[in-house]
Amino acid sequence: MNGIYYRNTQTNIPRWIDNLHERNALGYAYETDSHFVHIYGKNYDFNVISVGLTAIEGKSGSLRDWVIRVFGAQDVKPLQLPIGSSIENVWRPSLYYTGHP
Repeated sequence: MNGIYYRNTQTNIPRWIDNLHERNALGYAYETDSHFVHIYGKNYDFNVISVGLTAIEGKSGSLRDWVIRVFGAQDVKPLQLPIGSSIENVWRPSLYYTGHP
């Protein structure tokens, strides 16, 4: 299974920032042999994927059920490419502000 992406509507992680989903409304998730992995993303400016805002939990049930339960995932869709793949000759600059281009 490829990863999935979705809209976050809640933050249901113990000892976490309660409203993290408000500024990081996109979620990206995939599974390993033993764990589910969620990465927060912003849904404005450059749609930044915030690799420092990651949640990992041991697998139990399905990936889809996990993101719905923990992140209130809505509009769950599959990613087009397998996790870890890239597209040749596509450059995404490391810009911080939208006015940089």
